[in-house]
Amino acid sequence: MAIAKKNSFAPMTAGERQLAEQSSFDEAVAGALQEEEERFLREYREKRMRELMGATAPTYGNVRTISRANFIAAVEQEPADVNVVINLESNQSSDSKHATFCLREVARRYPHTKFCVADVHHLKPEWNMALLPSLLVYRGGELHKSLIAFGRELGSMYFAQDLADYLASEGIVAPSTGDWRSDAERLHERRSDSEEEDEEDGERRFRRSAFVY
Repeated sequence: MAIAKKNSFAPMTAGERQLAEQSSFDEAVAGALQEEEERFLREYREKRMRELMGATAPTYGNVRTISRANFIAAVEQEPADVNVVINLESNQSSDSKHATFCLREVARRYPHTKFCVADVHHLKPEWNMALLPSLLVYRGGELHKSLIAFGRELGSMYFAQDLADYLASEGIVAPSTGDWRSDAERLHERRSDSEEEDEEDGERRFRRSAFVY
């Protein structure tokens, strides 16, 4: 009995320590591999789900012109989970024309959202022109949102990604990723910023000169 107790507290030999360390290492590796496998399977299932949803969802990818005659069909003959975004356009409103221009790029990047443009004079003759640009968003055949005079939110000069981000803030599309702007658009934006800074500098110089005199 005393010999058994003495042996139970005997220090581990080098070989035993090596075996214990190897066993602990093997367990850690096995745990890490299991976590990695579970993560891979989870990501694979999520990817396949997105692919299947994308494969079954209708694809549009452009801005479609609709009229009063086919308005109901354009809105109601779509799945209930598809947003139908209609831009009210007028040849008398450059702001509404600019919105259509931007929506073409938005539609290309969000192919599962249906984007349309309609002549406001034919579709809604009573519409107040001062409220352009305006977007009507339908879902399940019902009016879901009215984005009236949204140019006041975005300013007079905005790009396609600005409009996409605005739609995302309204829950109509997913948030945009990356930078959509072309080199020409970035150059235009830098020039606009530079012109604004020059105007501010000119105002400050004028105020200082006026104070001197």
